[in-house]
Amino acid sequence: MKSYECSVISLSGEKKTIERQANSADEVARLLEAEGFFCEKIKDLSSDGKKTRKKYGFATVLEFTETLYMFVASGISINQSFELMKTLFKKSKTGGLVDDILEKIRRGDTFHSAIEANGSSFSPVYRGLISISEKTGQYERVFERLVFFMKKEKKLKEQLVSSMIYPLFVMTFAIIGVTLLSFFVFPKLVDGMVGFSGEVPASLQKSIRFMDNLKISLVFVIVFVILLSIFISLKKVSSKIKRFMDALLLKIPLIKSYLINKECLSFCFAMESLTSCGVSVEDAMEDSLEVFTNLVFRDAIEKALGDVRKGSGLHESFADSKIIPDIMTKWLYIGEKTGQVESTFLQLRNYFSDKVDKVLSRVVSLAEPVLIMLTGMFVLLIAVKIVLPLFSMYR
Repeated sequence: MKSYECSVISLSGEKKTIERQANSADEVARLLEAEGFFCEKIKDLSSDGKKTRKKYGFATVLEFTETLYMFVASGISINQSFELMKTLFKKSKTGGLVDDILEKIRRGDTFHSAIEANGSSFSPVYRGLISISEKTGQYERVFERLVFFMKKEKKLKEQLVSSMIYPLFVMTFAIIGVTLLSFFVFPKLVDGMVGFSGEVPASLQKSIRFMDNLKISLVFVIVFVILLSIFISLKKVSSKIKRFMDALLLKIPLIKSYLINKECLSFCFAMESLTSCGVSVEDAMEDSLEVFTNLVFRDAIEKALGDVRKGSGLHESFADSKIIPDIMTKWLYIGEKTGQVESTFLQLRNYFSDKVDKVLSRVVSLAEPVLIMLTGMFVLLIAVKIVLPLFSMYR
């Protein structure tokens, strides 16, 4: 995404300068218009030779969020919290993040605008929930939930990494060993035998064909990885490519289950936070569009929002979607009938939180044995196709 500097006029006639990240200048104009600003001038900072803003890591953002939550929960305002954090985190990465945001707030930007300007460091869910906290005034509640989600995500990542270290280590060395064997060791061994006996032993002819096929396969794998990396990098600058990738991910069973439950969790938390503050369901749905990371799922909610605006019930608008889970449609039907939509979103949030935990736990439990099994099969194939024929020559 590109960085833009926008000269805007608010509805009250106040002029200010705001920095935003988006795929295009038109997208920036639409976003600012939705927030009640009229754009006088939009300047592309990425093409203006300015230094790209530093991207802060997950640990830095977590420390920033935890500390901010602690101050806000103590009754300190957002602006005062930043002043205290500036003193607290001198000469550290977190301090750099605080300085970046505080600079914009002092210039007149909102907290959400400052977060958007550092968008590469914050997830769409994070940025969306900050927007919600500004509209509802529930900073403490939103930061508490953000800290909870981020700590849970950190714990699950650590579990996943720890379970995959050993099998990935073994597989990496197996691949390196096979690559060296294919391109260096085995060809020299065959040349030596041809020079000694004048021909390739019959027992090795199948092994040679196997190694030739393996070389071709390795080349294809390398090319595929390079092309995939390029494609993923293009996803950041093209919404069409991102939408295609998001749709592709939703066709992979285990990934689909995780992504849908995660998007539903973010949506239900946003809706519960907004409706509990008296925001209408229609307005809450529009604001909640900011929390999605998957464009296909976002499109489904946006379509449902269009149906709600036309007069359809909430559960009816969701029932037509093939992506939104049936459980959400059924619970919302009950919530609308009983007039308890807010509490329904609270229950749905808890439900999808448990679902996300179960899916990730399943992935963690399956990752290590699957990788070990694949490594074992790979090594066994090499042993049968290459090592055994070599030993059979000396019988």
